[in-house]
Amino acid sequence: MDADSGQGRENVNLLIRFIDKMNRWIGRIVSYLVIVMILTIMYEVIARYFFGSPTLWVTELNIYVLCGYILLAGGATLADNGHVRVDIFWGTLSTRNKALTDIITSGLLFAFCLALVWKGGEMAIRSFVNSAASAEAMGWPLYPSQFMVPLGGFLLLLQGLAKLWRDILIFRNGGK
Repeated sequence: MDADSGQGRENVNLLIRFIDKMNRWIGRIVSYLVIVMILTIMYEVIARYFFGSPTLWVTELNIYVLCGYILLAGGATLADNGHVRVDIFWGTLSTRNKALTDIITSGLLFAFCLALVWKGGEMAIRSFVNSAASAEAMGWPLYPSQFMVPLGGFLLLLQGLAKLWRDILIFRNGGK
């Protein structure tokens, strides 16, 4: 029985490491979207102020790129412990109590992620089915950026589960 539970624990740890690597890899990939934004905004500034020919597509493109950047980087940010906390309270806790606090509050994270996946998925599917387009000048389809909502929520949910597993282990081992 102990061998089976040890093997099961090792399988979970392998899955957790995979989730970490996947989210960090996705985070690195989407971090390059900032370069796209910088280059397109530079293009817009040059076109507008030096040639008197502003574009119609730069603002809309950057709205879409920013959606992907923010939503898809959430899991990587959680993997790197980069989300905001109330450090006045947090900094005074022991490692074990920090893990316990995260275990207790993980329900809020999971509720948020499930809402993103569920309602964001409904919104993206509805936009796809109805061929909804933006009200901006280019009138691009909305579903690609809206699909980032459930995808980002799912990635954050997976990383939250990985963090919960680690926090449970820390709490069980007395903060070690």
